[in-house]
Amino acid sequence: MLPKFEQFIRERQYLRNVSPATVAWHTHNLKWLRFRISDRRRTHPKPTPHYTLEQVENIISALVNHVDCQLMIALSFFAGLRPSEIAGLRWEDLDTAVVNIRRACVRGVVGIPKTPESLATLPLLPQVTIPLTLWRQKCGNPRDGWLFANERGKPQNLKDVVSRTIRPTLGRPQ
Repeated sequence: MLPKFEQFIRERQYLRNVSPATVAWHTHNLKWLRFRISDRRRTHPKPTPHYTLEQVENIISALVNHVDCQLMIALSFFAGLRPSEIAGLRWEDLDTAVVNIRRACVRGVVGIPKTPESLATLPLLPQVTIPLTLWRQKCGNPRDGWLFANERGKPQNLKDVVSRTIRPTLGRPQ
């Protein structure tokens, strides 16, 4: 493709009063762009970093004084929920054995989850039901409302929870 384009430009440069330097500059940029595109195709994606089961259990154990944070971490790791889906959970979405993903909350705006496939009913593992039971008891066994509400009764901003509670409790990663 590039030689044909280069020939096309060279044939018409005198018709349009385009300098040879301009043609050379555009040709160089096209060669660089072609190299970058073909180079991207050849590279293999880097493996996604992830926590081991032992590391997740250590994180949850370190948050022993923060049951809400334990539940957030458990929902994220063991149920695979996104932060927006966790923030959008209400008590009505939880059953004894399942969680219904019906909404997401991004920057305080409640809406639908990121993808249509995210609207789902997921089973709850024991690693999630234990902190869920403790959090329900600590909240006074509510039947409705946000699972993680802020002082104004709105969905909690999980970035605030991470920066104010989780990171200081866990310390800096090494």
